[in-house]
Amino acid sequence: MTSNREYNGIAELTLPRLFTEPYQYIIPLYQRNYAWEETEIGQLLRDILDSSGKSNYYLGSLVVSERCNGKFEVIDGQQRFTTLCILLAVLKNEFKPCLVDKCLINTISTLNLYFESRPSSSECLKNLFSSGLTHECAEPSMKTAYLIIKSFLSADENDFDDFIASLVQTVKLLRVDVPKGTDLNHYFEVMNNRGEQLEKHEILKATLMASFIKADTEPSNYQKHQQHCFAMIWDACANMNRYAINGFCKTDRDKVFSESLNNYPDSFAQICNQLQTDTVSTTSSSESDKARSLRNIISEPKYHKESAKNLPKGAQRFASVINFPNFLLHVLRLQCPDEDIKLDDKQLLQQFINERKTPIDAGIFAINLLKSRLLFDRYVIKREHDKDWTLKTFKNGKSSLTPVNSLGTHELDESEDSSLNTQVIMLQSMFHVSYPAQAYKHWLGAVLDYLNQNIKTKIVLDGSQFANYLELLSDRFFFGRMSRDKEHRKSYEELVKYNAAVTLPIDTYRKEFSIYSLENKQPLHNGTDVHNFIFNRLDYLLWKKAGSKAWLEKQFTEQYTVKTIAKAANEFKFTFRSSVEHYFPQHPISGDKFATPEGFPHGVDSFANLCLISGSKNSKLSNHLPNSKKEFYQKSDSTESLKQMFMMSYDCWGNESKEALSNVKKHQEMMIGVLCS
Repeated sequence: MTSNREYNGIAELTLPRLFTEPYQYIIPLYQRNYAWEETEIGQLLRDILDSSGKSNYYLGSLVVSERCNGKFEVIDGQQRFTTLCILLAVLKNEFKPCLVDKCLINTISTLNLYFESRPSSSECLKNLFSSGLTHECAEPSMKTAYLIIKSFLSADENDFDDFIASLVQTVKLLRVDVPKGTDLNHYFEVMNNRGEQLEKHEILKATLMASFIKADTEPSNYQKHQQHCFAMIWDACANMNRYAINGFCKTDRDKVFSESLNNYPDSFAQICNQLQTDTVSTTSSSESDKARSLRNIISEPKYHKESAKNLPKGAQRFASVINFPNFLLHVLRLQCPDEDIKLDDKQLLQQFINERKTPIDAGIFAINLLKSRLLFDRYVIKREHDKDWTLKTFKNGKSSLTPVNSLGTHELDESEDSSLNTQVIMLQSMFHVSYPAQAYKHWLGAVLDYLNQNIKTKIVLDGSQFANYLELLSDRFFFGRMSRDKEHRKSYEELVKYNAAVTLPIDTYRKEFSIYSLENKQPLHNGTDVHNFIFNRLDYLLWKKAGSKAWLEKQFTEQYTVKTIAKAANEFKFTFRSSVEHYFPQHPISGDKFATPEGFPHGVDSFANLCLISGSKNSKLSNHLPNSKKEFYQKSDSTESLKQMFMMSYDCWGNESKEALSNVKKHQEMMIGVLCS
């Protein structure tokens, strides 16, 4: 197939061709606004990066209807197309020196995507391409996408040259032109309501189940029972928004986990024996294989979905931090610690089956899956009611399962250990919002490794030691990954090993960094390229320190300030924030400029002047001076950034006055001191 082949209304387009052909693409009225967020954008960027070395990689389709005069109406694919436009804007304005020898950017003088009924969207996209974020952006979602892409391309773990090579040479889209006379509104509705294909993890389940029966042999009843038990474990674990124990009926649950719910079976054979009674069907093959009419299937279904009213209290309240395919890859990592297992669910079948010399033992994997899922349910945060982070498990009550805090002795009232539970929630949510992409949840792999190493026969954990480990993991990620010159940095895979502490001199790094960070640009004084994890780590440490009134009183003389920050810390929760704000703006509407005090060679991009907030709020206030921002945020009912609260505690910031310069310097020294504590 040639790189620019066209056949019967289908064109194979490279990215340079898509953006240099003399065609215009129109987003019609019936299409929704640009709505992709970090998950979708990150997946697209990783797909491009992962295509490195391949001859062709099809990024998706662009379904269009040709109008006239070289214009196409976009029916399907506008979110992907818009993201690619923003990607080009980022490359053109943020990475142009790196692209001197590349043939992509220099040949593209303008974008060819327009929004028919949303001129503000068209104007925003045009401004992003022409001059980046120097203009006010009327579309917060586009500005956020710009910052997400810039952060991704700046990250050390992503090879920029490989990304560009893939973008220029490997990535292709298929432009599909629908026949003339097609009812476009109806076609659009069909495209967005089509059925789902069989997922990779469902194929994997069938493959592993088949391994219990040898080829060309009649399965025994016990082999069928093994398959039944495997399917029971798999199905209980597959629903990540429900506790796995709720996938077992009460009789089986008590057999497998005991009435305390603290035990788990040692082997797959053990769980098969525990579930032996009444699980192997005695129905003859002639009866079980007998054809059934649709009316009979509907009126007498063989299997029934669980009714929400029959589930234990709180069983369906939670949303998981990870999906099931990626969880399977984490379990595979635990089972095969010496293998290079990528946390990329697109490669699920390759890593489990296609690229494996020795087949995975399905029984061993089933028991590892169940154990890891039980530990995950009890000791990894979840989202409750789409609002609060929670860390709870269940205990058997008189008539039903009752939710309690996960940490501490469950015989005690759950409120007695709430502070420790809260600390672990804060630490894990700090990691989760810093690394929202499924493929980069190395922290979760570290947690599962720790839990498997420290829990042997009963699912009971020392909460204090667990919290200490998570803080150590934060130190490793910061000092071992982000604060050193590139040649000294360790990979995430090295840092998450349970025994990595013996090879990482944290205390030495801590002392070096407190000096290094004041003088060098990386990684703090780097404007919008500062990694989200650094801000989130700092906010966690500020949250912890602000719990001490004595510590706050050492920092501030006014009791009002002490009380304000203590209140903000008490109400603070980690949320998905992806926009680095310059407190004193880069391009203030007043025309004022940041007065650089001595020791601030990086000016407005200095760490003192930065904090992490949501993209929507940054878009509203990005070019306003600190006093205007302070007035806006003081009226807000939530705290987005504790570092920001500390910045707003000062009466003046960033101007020519002696007090303002002193405040900036004092804040920076305080923040770096906390960050290294």
